[in-house]
Amino acid sequence: MKREEKATLFLFLTTFIWGSSFLAGKMGLDAMGGQVSPALHPLIPIWLTGVRMLVSLVLFAILCPRSVRQFGGREFRGSFWVALPGVIGITLGGWGLQHASVTVTAFLTNLTVVFTPALGFLFFKERLNRAVLIGAVIAFLGVFILTDPSGGRLGWPELLVLVSSVSFAVQIQLIPRFTKDRDPEAMTLGLFFHFVWLCLLPLIFFPELFSLRFFHPLEVGRWIDRWAIVWSTLYLAFFGGVIAVWVFMRFQREIPATRAAVIYCCEPVFAALLAWLILHESMGVRKILGGL
Repeated sequence: MKREEKATLFLFLTTFIWGSSFLAGKMGLDAMGGQVSPALHPLIPIWLTGVRMLVSLVLFAILCPRSVRQFGGREFRGSFWVALPGVIGITLGGWGLQHASVTVTAFLTNLTVVFTPALGFLFFKERLNRAVLIGAVIAFLGVFILTDPSGGRLGWPELLVLVSSVSFAVQIQLIPRFTKDRDPEAMTLGLFFHFVWLCLLPLIFFPELFSLRFFHPLEVGRWIDRWAIVWSTLYLAFFGGVIAVWVFMRFQREIPATRAAVIYCCEPVFAALLAWLILHESMGVRKILGGL
């Protein structure tokens, strides 16, 4: 199997993990939202990201000790610039996910397929071919049908997710530029490290968020709801962190950023199916048409 074919396969498989991360994130955010004061609700996505990345950092260092040995100044600096737009994107997306459905959030995030080639054309001198332009128009129309802005469904949560998709597009463009000629495992370790301090350091002024009580089961509900904070943190840390981020850093540089963005189109499809199966989110005609 050629390098580009292998990279395409691994990235495609990883889209299932990212699709399922919307479900895990939604359930974790909702479970923690009932345990803190409303004033702290905007900080919950930052807390969840910081904690899951802290677990990912420890796990990755244990499972891949060579990443620690290979980690140097170049990896430290390069991984920071890859992590920064990721932190912004996950935070904005988390704020939107607190108030929007998993399905809509996932499909709006998928507009990275539009923003990635646009940024490449504007700032990185990448050519826009006809297929990319047609894909961008189709994606825009799909999102318009899905969210129905004319009917007032495009509110501030959806707008936050849209901005987050721009941030993810920036990250996709930066990865091949900052991971080239750098050790991918060391870059992954650095990415986790920067995520942790960028998210958790600002939260030291809110001691209420640093409590082990959040990992106790809720008193009522299905087991999947009662233990949502625990399992979502561990799932996002290992599968959404260690596995997915390593694949992201290791294989995306093998293919053009625009092609990677197209592969990621499968992510919201998996998210919508899981939300329908587990959260029983409605799958009306508008959502199906917009998703298609």
